[in-house]
Amino acid sequence: MTNHVSSLHVRTYPPTPSAARACRDLLRDLLERWGLAEFYESAALVLTELVSNPIRSESPVEVAFCRCGAATVRVEVHDRAPGRPEAVAAEDDEESGRGLLLVGALAVEWGWRPASDGKVVYAVLSGESLHAEDAAALLRGGFLSCGSQMDEYG
Repeated sequence: MTNHVSSLHVRTYPPTPSAARACRDLLRDLLERWGLAEFYESAALVLTELVSNPIRSESPVEVAFCRCGAATVRVEVHDRAPGRPEAVAAEDDEESGRGLLLVGALAVEWGWRPASDGKVVYAVLSGESLHAEDAAALLRGGFLSCGSQMDEYG
């Protein structure tokens, strides 16, 4: 992956359920413009997981998309909620708690860094790792709550 930033887009949305849809719409437009439209489904799952926490905590949804190489995109979401994000093993009957596991499965890298008023959670998405069939397999494998979360947040 190169550190060269060829395109950067930053937007802020109000903390409403429609913010997730607006973020995904922007993602779709950017991926089409960048010639990476075939990776939309997987990238949209990752994005929805990252924006769900600010929406739940009723914080503005600040999102940044950076094209960092021919087929590499970095997604960053400012989350004002306290605490560090951690991937946890949710029980089979729990409806949430698998989001960061999904992000980790679809992203080349994910992480976070502190911000003055919370944190920034990011995922690096690369053409080699983003395939719609991977997302479909994850959903069939017990991540049904992720699909319902996409519906819940727009």
